[in-house]
Amino acid sequence: MAGHVFTVGGPTSGIAAKLANNLMLFITLQASSEGARLAEALGLDPAVFHDIATVSSGDSWPLRTWYPVPGVVETSPANRNFDATFTTGLAAKDLSYALAAGDAAGLDLAAGRLAMERFERLIDEGYVDKDCSLVVKYVGRDGRTPGFDPAA
Repeated sequence: MAGHVFTVGGPTSGIAAKLANNLMLFITLQASSEGARLAEALGLDPAVFHDIATVSSGDSWPLRTWYPVPGVVETSPANRNFDATFTTGLAAKDLSYALAAGDAAGLDLAAGRLAMERFERLIDEGYVDKDCSLVVKYVGRDGRTPGFDPAA
């Protein structure tokens, strides 16, 4: 949406569009994290897998912009110890509003709830100001991920 102007309706319609879009972003971020780590675990070169996924059905904005493996995508927070481009706290705020809207509409946003659980876990661990793409650390059972040093 950045750089584009849309007429979406009356008051609060723009907020509704933002909430729905960010819900999709955070769910897709989780999927990109899991796919990246699975590709790595299966022995694929991260850069080669990224190239494949960005021209295939797994393509998404977080895959192209926040790929959670250092050294593959220049704009990835994984290159900077997950210093924030979009904080976990802001992601949790936006997602909580989207989930509340879904509840009010009688929807079951199960994938959105999973994403929210991950953001809440990051916040509980003290990473509220780290980038929301740090959710990748929960893909590994040991809670570690390449590019992140919690002591730094």
